[in-house]
Amino acid sequence: MDLTKRPTVERKILDKYFPGFTIDASSARGTLRSNSGTAYAVRIDLTGFPHRLPQAYITWPRLLMHNGVPLSAINGSSTMHVLAADAAGNPQVCHWRREHWLPEYTVYQVVMKVRIWLEAWERHAATGDSLDRFLPHA
Repeated sequence: MDLTKRPTVERKILDKYFPGFTIDASSARGTLRSNSGTAYAVRIDLTGFPHRLPQAYITWPRLLMHNGVPLSAINGSSTMHVLAADAAGNPQVCHWRREHWLPEYTVYQVVMKVRIWLEAWERHAATGDSLDRFLPHA
């Protein structure tokens, strides 16, 4: 992909598949709806993008694990596929291994992985099983 055309391409892809998402030089923001109909607000920090892995956060609602503990309280867990929360306590979704990130990957692909993570999250909320049961490590 021609990186000089990147902002225009990213916006077109998001407008087509996730029209509720906005994107600028520093972030992409929007709402994702799970299969159950639950809405989740998502922020993807784009600092250094596309050469640096974007950080994706669930900013609303506050996610409580099956046992009632806030997801952000564990501050990173490979079995739950989360990294350290941001300063506001929003859990960071682990969507890609840093060493596997390539500049050709798109914000759309990150949003899709967050969308899949949300489905696994809802299965955890219903069963108590870790997200590892539903998501492979990529």
